[in-house]
Amino acid sequence: MSLSLVILAAGLGTRFGGDKPLAAVGPNGQSLFEYSVFDAVEAGFTHVIFVVNDQQDTAIFSKRLDCYGDSLKVEFAVQTKSAYLSPANIAQYSDRTIPWGTAHAVLACRHYIHNPFVVINADDYYGQNNYRKIGDYLLANSGDSKTCVLPGYR
Repeated sequence: MSLSLVILAAGLGTRFGGDKPLAAVGPNGQSLFEYSVFDAVEAGFTHVIFVVNDQQDTAIFSKRLDCYGDSLKVEFAVQTKSAYLSPANIAQYSDRTIPWGTAHAVLACRHYIHNPFVVINADDYYGQNNYRKIGDYLLANSGDSKTCVLPGYR
């Protein structure tokens, strides 16, 4: 069984002043999501699903992961404001301009998830050891469809 990494990258970066998931932080312009994908792949993950907004150029994300070739499946789910809301709720919240949050983002990618998965923010760093521990736990308990884990950090 394989593991999927869901990367929340749909944020607007309003306070940051730009597309935070693509911000260069590494010595060769790497972004935090690139470090996260590297760590996750080293820990056994083989599938990445980016949750993006409808204004983002997904080719930029894909290009940064070309080095993995066919060993890493990369997909994109677009989180739109109206996705998964009833027509009445869409009208009620028509003035909302920001994404709906984590639960809505996971709903946006539900058709891409077919195995145990981990959800991360594109602009946070978690470390390889954490992916390994969480992945091992999910795989060891994959027979129980209600198994979940929420890691905590000191």
